Amino acid sequence: MLPGFLHGQFFESDEPISFTLEAPFADIMSQRGEDPKYLPASLSYEHPTLGRQSLTVRVKARGNLRRRAEVCRLPPIWIDFKKKEVVGSPFEGQDKIKLVTHCQESGNRFEQYVHKEYLVWNFPENMDSSSGLFS
Repeated sequence: MLPGFLHGQFFESDEPISFTLEAPFADIMSQRGEDPKYLPASLSYEHPTLGRQSLTVRVKARGNLRRRAEVCRLPPIWIDFKKKEVVGSPFEGQDKIKLVTHCQESGNRFEQYVHKEYLVWNFPENMDSSSGLFS
């Protein structure tokens, strides 16, 4: 088990997980139409007791606006897991997850968008219930 992750509780932790995604990124970037196809890929991570672990996954471009080449050089990606293969991994219980990418290469500005999106997705969780904004 990775520190900070309990099996089946991937989204219960704010702790980042480091992994390597090997995928045909040129093909992903060329399939930006209305119906991108899943492509075979490999996701690997370092397990503290078992060493380097590798999962067979499928990936495809996702999103609406950010899937367009004129908006994002690298579109956001769906990672589709094989349910039996993720048992005992930090991804246990996950079927598909959305991977948000940095979108553009030019400078720190675009990298900050990923951090801002993370904050927006977690905004309701971080609000004090006494604010009256959320019930």
